[in-house]
Amino acid sequence: MKRNSYSLFICLKTTVCAAVLMSLFSSDPAKADVAADWQVLALKTLKEAKWTNQRQQRGLTILHVAMFDAANAVTGTYAPYALGNVEPSSASERAAASQAAYQVLVTFVPEKEPDLRKANAEVLAGISDAAARDAGVALGDRAAKAILALRDNDGADFTPDYTQAAAGPGVYQPTSDAPMVSPRMKNLKPFSLASAGQFQVPPPPPVGSAQHLRDIEETRLQGGVLTQTDPEKLAIAKSHAGNGLFPWNKVARQRLADCQATTLEEARVLALLNVALQDSVIAGFKAKYDYAFWRPYTVIRAGGSGFGQPELAADPQWTSVLQAPMHPEYPCQHCSNGAAAQAVLEAELGSGLYAFTIENEPGKPRSYDSFRAYAEEEALSRIYAGVHFRWSNITGQALGRQVAAHTLSTAMMPRIAQAEAGTSLADRCAD
Repeated sequence: MKRNSYSLFICLKTTVCAAVLMSLFSSDPAKADVAADWQVLALKTLKEAKWTNQRQQRGLTILHVAMFDAANAVTGTYAPYALGNVEPSSASERAAASQAAYQVLVTFVPEKEPDLRKANAEVLAGISDAAARDAGVALGDRAAKAILALRDNDGADFTPDYTQAAAGPGVYQPTSDAPMVSPRMKNLKPFSLASAGQFQVPPPPPVGSAQHLRDIEETRLQGGVLTQTDPEKLAIAKSHAGNGLFPWNKVARQRLADCQATTLEEARVLALLNVALQDSVIAGFKAKYDYAFWRPYTVIRAGGSGFGQPELAADPQWTSVLQAPMHPEYPCQHCSNGAAAQAVLEAELGSGLYAFTIENEPGKPRSYDSFRAYAEEEALSRIYAGVHFRWSNITGQALGRQVAAHTLSTAMMPRIAQAEAGTSLADRCAD
């Protein structure tokens, strides 16, 4: 967080506060402000509570919306999300955002209340204006209650129960004994979209079509354990092997810190990013389970004799570079997430060259020169991993861009024209 030397000195005089600071600084050295620090702490807290990645993303989106609404209520610069209109005041944006985060997280994980209270107290202790601090706390409480009430009974259900269809051409079959991932995701109410199916995802290429046969051959060669031997492509596959949502938040935190965003700017960018990411997952998973299309593992091992393509020889020993996630193949979710995140970050932080390094795989950092470069590599990684087809990548990216465009044009919009507001955050980032 951006702290002045006096508040940092006071904080370090206490063992508890010093411990919180050390924990946050050691977990991610590239911090911008209150919202970024609370994000890091939230991810750590929800992971320790053993929440699934999908449940964590919903929680993270609620958290960031609460922080945005709280900070925004001070000036009313943007349209609120859930809080409604509040008279502008001299409240502290930092206090408001921190209190909102605290209230959301303590609602989600009440057993962590002592740790969360200490983290919030550390932020509040750095605000010398008592009246502004107390007013901010009141705003934070209101913002947290508003979004929590709005998301109550929103259809969140992350159980793995799934009725498996009989095997057949193009029909998804599990690729391991692990639990299925969020078959009911499409029932989760979107944060920006009108519905999970607002953007109609076209069906995958017909089984046996020229497109699908080309896709199968590409993935067989590019994503097989025995056929993919290029060290760089293997490194790309493994770098993007995990959850595709949280790394984008790390990229955003780094850029926000570089651009010296204000509390409100940072809170809004992270809220927009996570709303777009969450809705891309909801829309993508609806299509996945509606189409229930098979993974490369299934069709490559079986060959094409079952759907009138005997020239597609079975390869019963073929194994993908990475184990396929436990949900249907089409469309590519990493691709959708990446395209959505790229669009939001380019719109808010600039689309020019930006050199950054991210370490998704421990001890193996990778460098990029733009948000686009990272998103494009993320999409390619799923082919090199052997878990997706090319057309799935293309469709996933298109869906992500649609979700991002809708989010940017409908959620948390500025209330005055940029010309009146002055230099934008994207312009300052470009300087």
